[in-house]
Formats: sequence, structure tokens, C-alpha cells
Amino acid sequence: MDGKQTGFTLIELCITVVVAALLSGIAAPAFTGLILRLRADTLVSSMTVDFASARVRAISRGTDVVVCPSAGGTQCDVSTDWLQGWMSFEDRNRNRRRDDGEEIVYVRQKGHTGGLVVTSTAGRKSIVYRPDGFSMGANLTVSYCVKTKLHAKLVVNNGGRTRVERPAKETVCTA
Repeated sequence: MDGKQTGFTLIELCITVVVAALLSGIAAPAFTGLILRLRADTLVSSMTVDFASARVRAISRGTDVVVCPSAGGTQCDVSTDWLQGWMSFEDRNRNRRRDDGEEIVYVRQKGHTGGLVVTSTAGRKSIVYRPDGFSMGANLTVSYCVKTKLHAKLVVNNGGRTRVERPAKETVCTA
């Protein structure tokens, strides 16, 4: 053996740690934005499926089915905030409120997700599917905002059909 030792010097190790810290500091904000956009996409997909399920149930059971924001999962909230969760129930007496004996179809509880806002317009806080599959009233639009930018809109028309709209250019969220 010639007595030479191999390895890293303390200076090389310090420089590597500093470069790694700088790169992670640059990447962290972009990664946070990506996570929020993926969460918003998951919520759009979940709500699209739940709306379609409620429509199918209204048709197959021959009764009104309501989907509304609900933080507690037993009654509809009067707010337009869908991020805390939503529920669906069979509305046999057509009063748009869940009464005793009216079956809850599903409850989705999402909770707080910082930087993400999911709201519907003030004029339309819930959706009611009729036995013919149509929805009552004007279109329901649910907006998904990531930080201050509009990510997507979920629109349910009077025919009961759901579509997702994505902004063509960066749009400031009005919610």
C-alpha cells in the first residue's frame, strides 16, 4: 500500500451541502404549486364523479337528489365553500333540506387545504337532480382556485350534464 487515503475533504462536503440547499430552495415553491394543482385536479375529479352518481341515483330511484356543501355531513351549509366537504341525499319531499328519513347517499369531507379555494356562485349553492336527470334552476359553477389563480371551473347545466372548463390563459380568481 502506498499510504494514500481517498474521500471528500471538508470543503468539498460543505460546497455540496450549500449547492443542495440552494437547489431545494429554488424548487420548493414550484413543488408546492404543483401539489396544490394536483389536489385541485383530484377535487374536480371527485366532484365530477359524485355529481354524475347523484344524477344516476335520481333517475334510477325516481326521486330528487340534492348535492350541497356540508362541513358536518348531515345538513347542507348555507355557504358557498365546497372545500370543507359536500354531501348528497334523496330529497323525497322536495324541500331541498335533509329531513328525518331521507337517505344520505354520500358524504365527502375534505378539510382545510392551504392555498386552495373551492366555491360556487352565491346565487347557486347546491344542485338538485330531478327524476328525469335534469337539474333545477340556473347553471351551477364551482370554481377551483390555486392561491390567487383560477385552476378550473366545474359547470353543471340545466340538462344535468357536467363539464370542466380550464382557463386558456392565466386568470385571477374572483372567489
